[in-house]
Amino acid sequence: MRIIVCLDERRGMMFNKRRQSRDSLVTADIVSSLEGEKLFISPYSEKLFEGFDLKLKVKDNPIKSAKRDSICFIEDVSPNEYAKEIDSVVIYHWNRHYPCDFYFDFNMEGFKLVSSTEFAGSSHEKITKEIWIK
Repeated sequence: MRIIVCLDERRGMMFNKRRQSRDSLVTADIVSSLEGEKLFISPYSEKLFEGFDLKLKVKDNPIKSAKRDSICFIEDVSPNEYAKEIDSVVIYHWNRHYPCDFYFDFNMEGFKLVSSTEFAGSSHEKITKEIWIK
């Protein structure tokens, strides 16, 4: 399973049950990387993908509902319970620190960084996209 997450510089994902930030160019990059594949998301994330022509599977816990070869965008659930099924992680890092109370605490041990690129987003001057493979 491939998971996709957006993090601040301290691995923060959410604050007060809300995403820390939203960048339309990150969403567009995620959509372009799908190549027609289905994306599992939570109802909370559905708004991010409005207006894009893609196959969405909206579930309360997208990782729990996904199959082993699925792609999941997560921002309000922890992937830890499903660590054995995860074979790649795509991380978009914001170049800022935000207030946070929900962190990406996934253990990346055994994963290897295979790609790292930077680009300017619509709301952030620098976004780093990393691809990690087990």
